[in-house]
Amino acid sequence: MLFYTTQDTGYVELTITNTLIDGTCYDDTIVYIRYVNPIVDPGVDKTICEGQELVLVANNPSNGILNWNNGVVDNQPFIPQESKTYTVVSSLHGCSYKDSVIINLIEKPILSLNQERNISACIGDELTLNATAQNNAIISWDNDYANNTPLIVENSINYMVTATIESCVTEDSISIIAMESPYLSIGNDTSICKGKVILLNAQSNGLVFWNSTIANNNFIFPSSTTTYVAEASLNGCITKDSLEISVHALPQVEFETEIDFSIENKTLFQFLNATDGGTNNDYLFNFGDSSNLSSDYSPTHQYSSSETHFVDVKLLATNPFGCIDSIIKTFKIDANLRDSVFIPIAFTPNRDMNNEVFKPVYNLYPREYVFLIFNRWGELLFETTNPEYGWDGKHNNRLVQDGIYTYKLLFNNKLKIGTFHLIGKH
Repeated sequence: MLFYTTQDTGYVELTITNTLIDGTCYDDTIVYIRYVNPIVDPGVDKTICEGQELVLVANNPSNGILNWNNGVVDNQPFIPQESKTYTVVSSLHGCSYKDSVIINLIEKPILSLNQERNISACIGDELTLNATAQNNAIISWDNDYANNTPLIVENSINYMVTATIESCVTEDSISIIAMESPYLSIGNDTSICKGKVILLNAQSNGLVFWNSTIANNNFIFPSSTTTYVAEASLNGCITKDSLEISVHALPQVEFETEIDFSIENKTLFQFLNATDGGTNNDYLFNFGDSSNLSSDYSPTHQYSSSETHFVDVKLLATNPFGCIDSIIKTFKIDANLRDSVFIPIAFTPNRDMNNEVFKPVYNLYPREYVFLIFNRWGELLFETTNPEYGWDGKHNNRLVQDGIYTYKLLFNNKLKIGTFHLIGKH
């Protein structure tokens, strides 16, 4: 029977030896206990990110006592500070065995955002999100966004961005809070006549100004065609729209009057329309008596009264833009209109600003007009066919002598000849 004891676990090798002493054989048993070196395996080399927690666990089938260098405790987490070789020693019955594992640290990418992490933006605004990282890290965003490209804000959304170097990843995010722009309704382009007012009135849930300075709901007096820009603001969001106000000029109303003596015993007034725009406008003549109004372009009219009196003739014109203007002229209706021209008997061109020009005074604008002035020898001193022009008493730019002068006036097919006195000295 073989007896042995041991304090420790391990591998035991038994050897039996026969011994011959003095020719006599003895049976004896000697036990040799030989310990084999313990086995330990720290695992494969690893590459981890800087700041990443690591747990080293050695495979220890011999159940030896394990000791790691660099302060590492088996199966306890720690954070490596640099790339390093970590060695583990397994000890058993005075025997030991060691093995090592290499831990390589990769610098974790530093991710920088060029925007605030919380952005308030108006729907429809254009934004550009831009992230940067060192060491050629790969930048990627979620929601199919490409770094540093424009995007249009459509709704509130969160964008996650990552920077990756090998297996090391740094994450960050940007939240976009989308804000509704104010609604704005200003109506359609319009037109007005010059001199009229118009109300700038926009409908909006924001604060509205026109052309940056005109408060909403105000009357304006545009003198020419102008585009007005309305801007509504709400919580920093802006909505703009424009309104063109076309300003149309009023018709320049004018008419002249001729007297038609061609019909015996009748005197017809011919009203000659001289309004700009011609026949493109609509017209209405009021002859100032009880007769009907006339919409003719250049009507004729006969006044029935045989007594001398005055009438106010009004012409109202409306152009294609609906702009209206009018003119009123007062005429003297004389019982003998054929002789309704007055010619003074004297005038005084002495620079006292009174009675400086000699010319006929007519009741109605003449249809035919020639005015001539002669001296006593029959020399022609002045001639005009313009009823507005008169003689200032000069011939060849010099004032003539005081005295008696002769005039001839052809007025609506009637010739008048007479004399007048020029008094040129004070």
